[in-house]
Amino acid sequence: MQKTGRIFQILSVFFGKVIAIFIIEIKIKIMKIFFRILLFFSFCQMAFAQNMAITSFYEGPFEDVTHEAQRLKKPIFIDFTSTTCKHCLKMEKEAFSNLSLANHLNDNFIAYKVDLEDEEGKKIAKLYGVTEFPTYIILDSKTQKLGSIKGFYMANQFKKELDRIIILPNFEKPAKKRRRLFG
Repeated sequence: MQKTGRIFQILSVFFGKVIAIFIIEIKIKIMKIFFRILLFFSFCQMAFAQNMAITSFYEGPFEDVTHEAQRLKKPIFIDFTSTTCKHCLKMEKEAFSNLSLANHLNDNFIAYKVDLEDEEGKKIAKLYGVTEFPTYIILDSKTQKLGSIKGFYMANQFKKELDRIIILPNFEKPAKKRRRLFG
């Protein structure tokens, strides 16, 4: 009887160690799977972040924006917006977060957001004749109005509209004066 008790004790210790090793191996496999999943989601997040960007709007009073534009010799892009405007929110979500458009605005303009619900925003809107939104005004660095864009646009079309206002006038050559051949 003592021998069977001793054998039972040895077997229980042996199987206990085997079970413990098995449990440890399972935990290691679970941890490896968890880290692989974590790594996968990290890569997904990085890939998503590379395709998304945010247009950087200048924070502060309009007077500071004009000084910054003069200092950097960049045109000013003004987004006249309101929190109650559906198309304004759609532009912010779909167009201004587009990588190509955000980079274009950030690299080539001093972007400024004007809230039409506050007093300074109403004064700026009145100064440039803004009566509806969304309206986007492009000014040169000396605050002279170069053009405007009204309404919702997809990012690529909006970029074309910006280029139409900014790039084309800068590359157009003045018409040559024609000499009169007769009298």
